[in-house]
Amino acid sequence: MTSTQWPETRDVGGLLSANPEENPFWWNANHVFVPYCTSDSWSGTRASPNDMFTFMGAEIVLQVVRDLIPLGLENASSLLLAGSSAGGTGVMLNLDHIFNLVHHQLGLKHIAIRGVSDSGWFLDRAPYSPNGLSPVDAVHKGMELWKARMPHNCVSKHPNEPWKCYFGYILYPTLSAPLFVFQWLFDEAQMSADNVGAPVTKQQWDYIHKMGDSLRQTFENVTAVFAPSCISHSVLTKRDWQLVKIDEVSLAQALHCWEQMPIGNHRNDTPSPIETNQPCAKSLRKLLRSGLTKGNGTSSEPGRNGKNESAAEMQKVASTVINKPNEGKASSSTVLTQVRENKKRKRRKHKGRRRERNKEARTKKEKHERRKVAGRRKGNKQNNDSNHTGMFNGTRPQRSVIPSGKRKCVQGCHFRLIERCTWPQCNHSCPKLHNPFTGEEMDFIELLKSFGLDMKSVANALGIDIQTLNSMDHDELLNLLTQRAN
Repeated sequence: MTSTQWPETRDVGGLLSANPEENPFWWNANHVFVPYCTSDSWSGTRASPNDMFTFMGAEIVLQVVRDLIPLGLENASSLLLAGSSAGGTGVMLNLDHIFNLVHHQLGLKHIAIRGVSDSGWFLDRAPYSPNGLSPVDAVHKGMELWKARMPHNCVSKHPNEPWKCYFGYILYPTLSAPLFVFQWLFDEAQMSADNVGAPVTKQQWDYIHKMGDSLRQTFENVTAVFAPSCISHSVLTKRDWQLVKIDEVSLAQALHCWEQMPIGNHRNDTPSPIETNQPCAKSLRKLLRSGLTKGNGTSSEPGRNGKNESAAEMQKVASTVINKPNEGKASSSTVLTQVRENKKRKRRKHKGRRRERNKEARTKKEKHERRKVAGRRKGNKQNNDSNHTGMFNGTRPQRSVIPSGKRKCVQGCHFRLIERCTWPQCNHSCPKLHNPFTGEEMDFIELLKSFGLDMKSVANALGIDIQTLNSMDHDELLNLLTQRAN
């Protein structure tokens, strides 16, 4: 509740790092770190001098943006509002307010507004034990205490239950600006809010496992999400944030891919016919560039505009004439005739090539259709390597039938990645888990035993004997579990 103990300077890592090795995509962006001291999930507007406390989180966020305008933000092309934990919730609560401030009040519509919520997507489930306030009760009391400012679209949808707008899965469909969600499937803050504590009994693990399932369900219509099956909390400002991966795609890569997408006039729940599942970001950029057109409908790609092409031809022919003075003078009409003849030849050549390409395309399409029919006859046994299709404008993902090893490029442009394995800590890149009593790092077998699971049953389910299970190293067991999850 106070900033009196804060240091004069801070060296913040992860997304706010100025080191290109640690932060390859945003190291040279303008970084503004807004520390949290308002205890209101950045939603408060209470500023009474007679009270012991003020809660001004929502006012602080808007004022920071106003202060940044004359410092250079007015010339920016993009504003990325990001936050972790309570800050992640704060991003969702303030995203549309900032969108309205920048675009409508200040008239700076050239600035693309996007949000990134890290570990702020909480659930309103019944807690494991009734000790203390449930998340819903805490929000009920907090809203009144903080004099909360809520997102208009969400409140108008839930006028009798505005507290619901603190929960991401309810708030998300009402947002006007695009949002990227990062969320550990087994978030430690959620466990704490649900009074489940450090899990050591089978009952606790059962509750936590269902929590992961519930969280997974809330992402069904989320366009951009990165959800690893790990026990942890927050990631964006951690030095090792790049190590977190799903299907060999890092969080930084997924976030960068999503940020490069053009923003249409859409909300997060609006379906769109546009789907991008390019095997690499370079191909995606080519796709987008080839689709760009000027206002008059002509392509903005260099060399495709008729006027530019004529000028280039004119310069080419004129230089030929000028550099050969002994071969006689050429009038401008001769030059123009040459240009026209050259253009006609090019058109004929281009038409011929186009006919050949169309013929090839038809042949490929026919082959593809035959393969599809043959595949259906075989019962669709193709190997579905990943269902984490990258999309934008709210399009739901389609299963990819291209194994990752056979894609043309290693780094795909994907930003909807939800862990398929349902075991906590079954992702290779999960932060290390420690025993709550001893503080020592737990291996995976220990973790499974702490679930209260019968290890013989686990071995049978995996198709191996108990001795093999006990002698397996961590990576081997993870691979086996992940394959079964697929």
